[in-house]
Amino acid sequence: MKDLLQKQWQDRFNDLYFDQDLVICTETGTIQDPQNVLRVMNRISATAKIPRIRFHDIRHTHASILISKVDKVSHRLGHSNAKITLEYYAHLITE
Repeated sequence: MKDLLQKQWQDRFNDLYFDQDLVICTETGTIQDPQNVLRVMNRISATAKIPRIRFHDIRHTHASILISKVDKVSHRLGHSNAKITLEYYAHLITE
């Protein structure tokens, strides 16, 4: 699902917008320079007075939080443990 801001950019730039289905892109839909992303992350960290982290750490944290919820899913489905849930439903994950 396209981010609202990206949709606005696409509407504004119309034929000049190059939709590559990126998570982070420029206003015209092209690949964002990684240094720009890091600069913004560092600015946000400084403003929030939290330690600077690597971009990949955000992905790792996100995955860890999602995986930690498998116990709740398992319980809700009545499975005795999360391994059973993953064995039955992991095939639904296409990528």
